[in-house]
Amino acid sequence: MKGEGIKELKKYLSTGMSLKVCILDNNSVEFLTWVRKNVSPEKIFSQYDIILIPQWVWTEVCDSENRKSYINDLKHYSEVQIIDEVDYLTLVDYKEAELYYLFLYCCYNVSRLVSFIKKNIL
Repeated sequence: MKGEGIKELKKYLSTGMSLKVCILDNNSVEFLTWVRKNVSPEKIFSQYDIILIPQWVWTEVCDSENRKSYINDLKHYSEVQIIDEVDYLTLVDYKEAELYYLFLYCCYNVSRLVSFIKKNIL
């Protein structure tokens, strides 16, 4: 995502609405492919307004057709954006603290996901 894509994402994130944002990493994607039959992606991801995937994660995901297919299927449940990590500071107008709070806000729901998985499949 370069130039115009970052501007569109920035505009989307700045709408003033309370958005639910998910940031995925390669380990999470790998785990979710293993539990896909027991925990549908719809249950997990339909609650999110947008799923952000760093470019370096997407590169690793593409090493596996299974993971790549899983990510491509997420487009049915939420907006998926792949963002190049060199564009992070552009996204927050070069204010590093805002970037920290963006990631902090997104990671808050990780504990809810772990809790959900423990309750429903373990």
